[in-house]
Amino acid sequence: MNFETISKLSEMTQKFYANNTSSFSQTRQYPWQGWLKLLPYTENVAGKNTQDVHFLDLACGNMRFEKFIAQNLVEFTPIWHTLDSCDFATTEKTTLNKEISNNNLFFIETDILHSLQQMTTDDARTNWQIPPCAGVFSFGFFHHIPSFALRTKVLNFLIDSCASNGIIALSFWQFMNEEKIAHKALTNTEKAKQELGFLELESDDYLLGWQNKIGEYRYCHNFSDDELTQLLQPFIDTKKVKLIATYSADGKSNNLNKYIILQKI
Repeated sequence: MNFETISKLSEMTQKFYANNTSSFSQTRQYPWQGWLKLLPYTENVAGKNTQDVHFLDLACGNMRFEKFIAQNLVEFTPIWHTLDSCDFATTEKTTLNKEISNNNLFFIETDILHSLQQMTTDDARTNWQIPPCAGVFSFGFFHHIPSFALRTKVLNFLIDSCASNGIIALSFWQFMNEEKIAHKALTNTEKAKQELGFLELESDDYLLGWQNKIGEYRYCHNFSDDELTQLLQPFIDTKKVKLIATYSADGKSNNLNKYIILQKI
């Protein structure tokens, strides 16, 4: 996939969220079931740190995960570094800071993919002032990253942002496992191609709509287990990380997301 197509798909997804911030956020108010299995790993890494514990959440959305951690690990208050382009996150930051009774949450509004296309991972960390983090998280984001190459760069950024012995917890959407979503993905993608008149999509790339709105599409990639192996294995082989857990969760069939938990070596 070339640079121009990546940029077009990213811009289309950005526009989608800008146009549907409120309605989309309203449907994303509850924690994912898969997060429950993350709690022991999160609590463990928090307990090993005697000083301030920094967490990174890349593409934090409306900060459901931050609320989830605050509600389930009530004696633990990490310093959060959160990034997204969504306007609603700015409002949620103020609310969340009140809920956890501190000012340990920092939000950066930025176009993550455009920035990572233009900068090295080290420059991005410096620009966003991200210290080595004991916990690095990204949920519901990787399926919006066009091209295997850019997904690899984002993963490299997350790993580089993690402190030694810290964890990197990620989710990868496998929406083609659910028949209803799979049907919508196929029909909406064909419709979008006719409307937009471009698109050099790769295997397992789709364009999903929203509430039957005309012209509203977001780029989504469905992850196969084989592709996840290809994505992760180079980092494991070079001993940057080790795989400590993987499992499926969420959705009616409990297999809508594949979770990967890595530990930085």
